Amino acid sequence: MMENLMIHDLEDILNNVRKLKNQYHKLETKNLELENQISILKVESEKQLEHFNKIKKDLEGKREVESNSVLSKSEKSSGDRTSVEEKEQNNKNTQIKHRLDGFIEEIDQCIQILQAKG
Repeated sequence: MMENLMIHDLEDILNNVRKLKNQYHKLETKNLELENQISILKVESEKQLEHFNKIKKDLEGKREVESNSVLSKSEKSSGDRTSVEEKEQNNKNTQIKHRLDGFIEEIDQCIQILQAKG
């Protein structure tokens, strides 16, 4: 009877070991599947990161172009203003020159009159 009890206990232990072994193999298989998924996700995350960096670089490039465009427009506008200011100054200079020429002619006439009287 004792032997039967021992045999029965050994059979229980053997069954439990088989169950553990089966569960271990299932866990191993599941672990391999998860490792495979992790590898796939790593590759996908690297692709997404590269895509993000490309978009970020493109955006920075566009910002730089827009900034340069704004500066260029500002410089052009400033250049236009300078050009307009130069034209206005040239017009004023021309007007002053004509007035000075008029004064010089009047002074010449006065000198001629004084010389004629003298």
